[in-house]
Amino acid sequence: MRNMILIFSVIGGVAAAILGPLLAVVLAAISLLGPRAGRAPAVSTASMALGVAAVGIGLGLPLAWAGWRAWQGRPGQRFRVPHWWVWLLLFLGVLIFGQAVSVTGPAAALMPLFQIAAGALPPLIFLAWAFDAAGRQASRITRRPAFGSLAWGGLGGAGLGLLGELLLVIAGLVVALIALSITDPELTARLQAIATQMGRTGRGLGMSELAQLASSPVIVIAGLTLLGILAPALEEVAKALAVPLVAGTGRRLTRLDGFLFGVAAGAGFAVVEGILNGTLALRMSGAWAGLMVFRGSAAAMHCLASGLMGLGWQAILVERRWLRGIGLGLLAVLLHGAWNMSAGIISLNSLQAAGTGGLGDMARMGVTALLVMFMAGLWLAVVSGLALIPRRIVRQEPPTDSPEEAEETDMNSGTGLEPTVSTAEPAVAAKPEDED
Repeated sequence: MRNMILIFSVIGGVAAAILGPLLAVVLAAISLLGPRAGRAPAVSTASMALGVAAVGIGLGLPLAWAGWRAWQGRPGQRFRVPHWWVWLLLFLGVLIFGQAVSVTGPAAALMPLFQIAAGALPPLIFLAWAFDAAGRQASRITRRPAFGSLAWGGLGGAGLGLLGELLLVIAGLVVALIALSITDPELTARLQAIATQMGRTGRGLGMSELAQLASSPVIVIAGLTLLGILAPALEEVAKALAVPLVAGTGRRLTRLDGFLFGVAAGAGFAVVEGILNGTLALRMSGAWAGLMVFRGSAAAMHCLASGLMGLGWQAILVERRWLRGIGLGLLAVLLHGAWNMSAGIISLNSLQAAGTGGLGDMARMGVTALLVMFMAGLWLAVVSGLALIPRRIVRQEPPTDSPEEAEETDMNSGTGLEPTVSTAEPAVAAKPEDED
């Protein structure tokens, strides 16, 4: 199992580093050869192309390096990440300079670089936040499983999530069209006309077409089900597979391992999502910085949800506590679903607003205000959880290795992925009071 995982890491990392730039070239070619409707679409496409290349190289090469070093039996080194406030200062600097560049004609061509940085930095803030909260115990985490978890979240987790969501969307569209053909034939005819027009003109859905879709209860229910239940469950399972993959290399996971490797996988997923999905903010240059702050806030949710799922995997794989593991997994999906559902309803309300100031618009505005406050409170709870959970784990789990002992153990093991549990006081780890 270990050798298969390492071979997969090397091959997958090299493939990502090669395919990322190739796909970027394809996207750039499509942009140059296709119709160009002004500067903003060109900048958005350039940002998307550079983002794909950056993701492939930035995550693929570390993954291949980690797998190759482990395959050769090289000693592992401790994973060091700068403090969270360092990443925060960098993020604020990118926002300030990026916003200034976005409204400057000659310099606007540099926006793809600021866009990529603004999408990638927030997940690193929250990753460092969790590691800082773990204190000295986080120093036993070595580079290879940390890089592997980060890369899996961005490549494997995002790839599996995207593929699964595409299949779910196709299946949902088929079911929704069948239901609409029975319950609302008039709307079905309008949707067919919209699809025909889109195929002829090559443009996407406009606000009027989206408003028509938002008027159908069938489509609304299907969309919210996908957004709030199916997609979160699929993404959380896909992201947190990093933890059993690390366990498959021979490392006996502690609870802190499960949580931090899960957080790393969530950060990798959020990096890809922030870089690629964040390109939509380039179409509103005046509000770019604010939109990227909102986009980056979701990274905290991804990190904590994956951390909880990773903690659940540790409970199942090491402690054999299935109920605890399943419960933590369901909590992760619930957290992700609550965030997605709130954002989806807010977007839906904005599409359904008639702009007449009537009772319906007032009700929608009230619901939107409540949901915005709920998301703000949920974000504060998530950020607090990223700090409190590792601290609680550190208090409950007995100390394993000091940083020096962990490094020596990794060098003696030859892989850096084997168990690094201290044998000085084996009886302490077996005490019943160390369990929840």
